[in-house]
Amino acid sequence: MAAFGFAVTQAGFVLFPLVIASLVGSIGSGRLLNRFGSRLVLLVGFTTLLAGAALLGFGAGSLALFILATILVGFGVGIVVGGSIRFIVLAETPAAERTVAQGLINICTSIGTLLSAALIGTIAESVGGGVGGLELSYRVVGLITGLMLLLSFGLKSHAHEQSSATADLESPSAVAGTS
Repeated sequence: MAAFGFAVTQAGFVLFPLVIASLVGSIGSGRLLNRFGSRLVLLVGFTTLLAGAALLGFGAGSLALFILATILVGFGVGIVVGGSIRFIVLAETPAAERTVAQGLINICTSIGTLLSAALIGTIAESVGGGVGGLELSYRVVGLITGLMLLLSFGLKSHAHEQSSATADLESPSAVAGTS
């Protein structure tokens, strides 16, 4: 935030729109998963995240553009991490193992958050920090996000998700709680 002339004590306020957008993205995506399926919701999430990363990667010098970009990043992260990943993992996990799966999701999300922040900071500082370092780090984030976007096309369609869920509910092991 020093690149925009903000004191360290004010930096959190500049990122507040990102936090609010993440909250809205998480709640909104959770409501849309059953209606549209995880593939479409993740595609929207990764596309939004990619748009924000691209704005940060190629034009982070303007404060207004920075705020718009962080809103897009927050919204995308909220969609992807908020409910979509949990929905996919829990839908694919047998009922008897869902508690373990939820724990693994929480651990992986925490580790991913720490590693991504460290990676962004390391890349930014590798070229001297400032706006140039921020732009470079978000170009890398954009490349990784683009890869994740492409991988999302391989997820089940909404119709296939629904038929799998119906089959799980009708199986005797799901009713009995055994696998």
